[in-house]
Amino acid sequence: MLNAQLFIRKSKTLTNGLRVVVFERPGAPIALSLRIRMGASFDPEGKDGLAHFCEHMLVSGTEKFPTKVLAAKFIERLGGRFWASTGFEDLGIYMMLGDPADIGSGMMLLGEFSTHSLFTDEAVETERGAILSEIRIKHSSPQSMANARLHDLIYEGGPLGRMILGTKESVALIAKEDVIAYCKERLTASNSVLVVVGGISAEEVFTLAEENIILPHGSNTDVLNDGKMVTLGVKHRTVLEFPGMDEVHIALGYVTVPFLSSDAPALHVLAELLGGGRSSILTERLRHIEGLVYGIFAKKDGEGTTGEFTIETSSKKEDVENVLSIINEEILKIVEGGVTAEQLDFVKSKLLKSRRLYMETSYEWMEEYSAGILYDVGYSVIEFDKNVSRVTIEDVVRVTKKYLEPSRCFVSLAGGIVK
Repeated sequence: MLNAQLFIRKSKTLTNGLRVVVFERPGAPIALSLRIRMGASFDPEGKDGLAHFCEHMLVSGTEKFPTKVLAAKFIERLGGRFWASTGFEDLGIYMMLGDPADIGSGMMLLGEFSTHSLFTDEAVETERGAILSEIRIKHSSPQSMANARLHDLIYEGGPLGRMILGTKESVALIAKEDVIAYCKERLTASNSVLVVVGGISAEEVFTLAEENIILPHGSNTDVLNDGKMVTLGVKHRTVLEFPGMDEVHIALGYVTVPFLSSDAPALHVLAELLGGGRSSILTERLRHIEGLVYGIFAKKDGEGTTGEFTIETSSKKEDVENVLSIINEEILKIVEGGVTAEQLDFVKSKLLKSRRLYMETSYEWMEEYSAGILYDVGYSVIEFDKNVSRVTIEDVVRVTKKYLEPSRCFVSLAGGIVK
C-alpha cells in the first residue's frame, strides 16, 4: 500500500477562482500541470480539432518567448521539459523540473503559456501544418486508427465521439479568430486546476501562482452529460482496411464508469487478470497456448464523466475471428465463476505493488490526481488502493457480467482485409 505521508496535500483557491493543489515532498523533483475543461468534447459543431489546435497555439510562442524553441531552451537549460496534450474532456499544459529551486522559473513559463500566448499568423500556419502531419501519421498506423475508430464507434453522434485531432477538412477551416475566441471562452480560472508536486513549499507555490497565472474568473457551468446516461453508438463493429498487410490490429471496447465509481477498483483488477502482463489469462491462452498473438493488453480508463474497458492485440488476418472468439470465451469463464482465490490474490498483489513503484514519482502522483481534482470527484490514491485490496471474486464476477456483456462490446479492426 502507498504511504499517505509521502505527499502532504495543501490547497487554496486564488482570488481569480483558480484552484491550486500542492503535494509537498521534500527533496523530490517538481511536476506540475494546468488542466482545463477544454477537450475535444467541447469543440463547437463543425470545428472538430479546435481544442487540439488551441493546445498547439498556447505553447507556440509568448511575449517573453516568441517561439517554441526559445521556450524550450529556457526550460531545458534548467534540465526540465514542458509539453501539452488534449484529451476528450480536458487539455493540459505539463512541466517537469529536476531542481525544486527552479519552481519560480517554471511557474513564470506556465504563466506565459496560459495568459501571454501570441497567436501570430505565422504560428497558426506552422501549427496547422504540424497538426495535418499528425493526422497523416495517425492515418498511416493501423494501431492508432483501430483505437481512434473504437472511440468514435462507441460514442458515435455524441460529444464524446468527436475526434481530438479533427479531420484534414476541419483543421483547414480553423482560423486564428476561432482559436482566440475558444481560448477566451474556455481558458478561465474557474474552468481549470493547477496541481504541483515535489520538494516545494505550498505557500511559495500559492504566491507564484497568484503572480503568474492571471486567468479571468469565467465559469465552469457546462457538464458533458450532467449525470445522464451516455448515448452510445448503434453500430458495434468497424473495419478499416490497409491493403497488402497481413496483420490486423484488434481493439475491443466496453463502456464502464468514471475512475472514482465504486465499480472502478474491481474493473482495474479485472484488467490485470485478463491482460495485465505475461502472466495474464489472455496472454497465456492467446500467445503461449494458441500462438495466435504476440501480445495482448487490457486496461480500465476513466474520463471525467464516463469510462471504458479496452482490450488490444493484433493477429494475422485469418486468425482474427478465432482471437475474438477466444477473448469472449475467457470472459464468459470469469462470468461463470472461473476465477480462483489464488489468481485474485496474485493480480491484486501485483497491481498494488506496481502502483507503489510508479506512484513514487512526482509526475505520476500529479497525473493521477489532477483529473480527479479538475472534475471535483474527491479522488484519493490511498482510498483507491484500499478499495482495490478489498475486491473479492464476487466483485470481479459482478463487474464482468455487468460491463463486459457481449451486446455491450464494440470492435474495431484495422489492417489487412478481414473477410
